[in-house]
Amino acid sequence: MADSPKISIITTDETDDSGSNRDIEVGSSRPQAPSEATKRHPRELLWCIYAIFVLVLSSFDNQAGGVVLSIPQFRKDFGSPYDGNYVLSAEWQSAYSGAPVLSSIVGLLVSGWLADKIGRKWMFAIGYLIVFVSITIETLSTSNLVFFIGKFVAGFAIGAFTTTALTYLGEVAPRPARGILTAAAGMALTVGPFIVSIVVRATGDEPNRWAYRSVFLAQYGFSATGAFLLPC
Repeated sequence: MADSPKISIITTDETDDSGSNRDIEVGSSRPQAPSEATKRHPRELLWCIYAIFVLVLSSFDNQAGGVVLSIPQFRKDFGSPYDGNYVLSAEWQSAYSGAPVLSSIVGLLVSGWLADKIGRKWMFAIGYLIVFVSITIETLSTSNLVFFIGKFVAGFAIGAFTTTALTYLGEVAPRPARGILTAAAGMALTVGPFIVSIVVRATGDEPNRWAYRSVFLAQYGFSATGAFLLPC
């Protein structure tokens, strides 16, 4: 009996983004259960989980910069008195909302091209560097202009993280687990904002700057964890 025909396929290497050839027998192929994919492709699955974590981080960063507008101490420090309370002008509220959207569009477009040139892991590393810079600016800001700059810088990382993580999932996810991982990626985009709401609920009523700076410090924690795990 003739041997089953073989074809060569390209798989994305999970560590250096280079392609590697491997042969499979067409006649012996059969559907795999997700549990079997876990056993056969453990490293690929770990990197997919990491990409999902990056999406949580991205959605956390995206929400954190906007939710501070609901914190009374933030409005007091960056707004002006009005009718016995403090309000932030519509001009600055619009600027805070629009700045990261604009820069994230740039991040989305540039990161797709750049990741193909330098690799996915290096693109993640650049994203973390941008995140640390933006968080530092937001944490230390005492004026609307400085906080606006921090928000604008953060958008580049949000766009880069989103594009790179979703692309990486599409390239690396084993086919039997691809549906589960895709659903997890969508869920990750809601987990970040949920965590932000928990942090604000716990610290938002503090009568000092830490009422909103605590949110930024939580961003440091997420970003530091992701950067630490990246070289693994």
